[in-house]
Amino acid sequence: MVLKEAKISDEAELESLLVKDPNQIEENFKIITYRRQTSRLKRLAFLGVDSEGILTLIELKVTSDENQLKQALEYYDWLMEQGIDWIADAYKERLQGVILKEHMPQIFLIAPDFDDKLVKEAKYLRADIKLRLFRYLALEINGNKEIKVIETPIPSMREIEIKPRINGNKETKIKETIKECMGEELFKQLKNNV
Repeated sequence: MVLKEAKISDEAELESLLVKDPNQIEENFKIITYRRQTSRLKRLAFLGVDSEGILTLIELKVTSDENQLKQALEYYDWLMEQGIDWIADAYKERLQGVILKEHMPQIFLIAPDFDDKLVKEAKYLRADIKLRLFRYLALEINGNKEIKVIETPIPSMREIEIKPRINGNKETKIKETIKECMGEELFKQLKNNV
C-alpha cells in the first residue's frame, strides 16, 4: 500500500469526497442537499441530518478562513427564515424514513485548520446552537484521494469567579479585587491590621 499526503484543489473536490462517504462526517449522517443556492450569489455547502434527526448545516473550506463561521451564520439565518417545516417539505423524497427533530439546527465547519479568531468566536455562540469543528487530512492511498475527518474541540469560556457588575459600591468592588489578588488569608490579616 502506498500512502502519502494529498492536496484538495477546491471545495468541489472536498464536497465530492464527502458525498461519496458521508459517514466520514458522522456515522449515519445523511446529506439532503449540497451546493444549494440561498440567494443570487450565495451557496451553502451542505445541508444534512445527523443520526438523531437534527438538521445540520455544513460549511467547507480548503484553507483556513477566519470568515468561515460568519459565512455559516449567514446561511444559518437563511435556514431559520425558511424553517424546518419548509426544509422537510422541500426535501421529503430525500428525507424518507428520517424524522426531523424540532431542535435548533446545528453547524459543522470542515476545514484543514481553523484560524485562532474563528475558534475564539466559536466559544461565544449561543448555547442552543450546537457548533462542531472538524479538521480534515487529505491522503492519497494507492493513487486514490481520501480524506479523514477529525473533530476538534472548541475551548470553553474561561470561568470568572466574581462576575462583573453594572451597578454597585466601588469600595466593595475594590475590596473584592484586593481579596482576589491577595488571597483570603492575607486579606483577613490586612483587614485586621487596618
